[in-house]
Amino acid sequence: RPSRLAVGGEREPALSIHHGEWRRHARYFLQKGHASVQSVAMHPKRPDLLVVGFNNGVFSLFEMPTATHIQSLSVSQHELKTAAVNCTGEWIALASAKLGQVL
Repeated sequence: RPSRLAVGGEREPALSIHHGEWRRHARYFLQKGHASVQSVAMHPKRPDLLVVGFNNGVFSLFEMPTATHIQSLSVSQHELKTAAVNCTGEWIALASAKLGQVL
């Protein structure tokens, strides 16, 4: 199985989508005031943790599948276009395209 280089130089297994039948069990709306969701990330080995980046520079952590809010933090005044979790699940990377920064 191919792998890719992750944050910190660690190897991360390539993700694959399994073919079959998918069903939606529930629907949750993740909003912070008037902000909209710009990016999401989930660790493949720990799918109970969801990282969400909003267009107002805030990111939030949610416990899935109930979408229970764990924590929010404002890290920028600009939208967070990309969110990622490293292969061990210990680090979260957020990127702002307008600033050209990775946080």
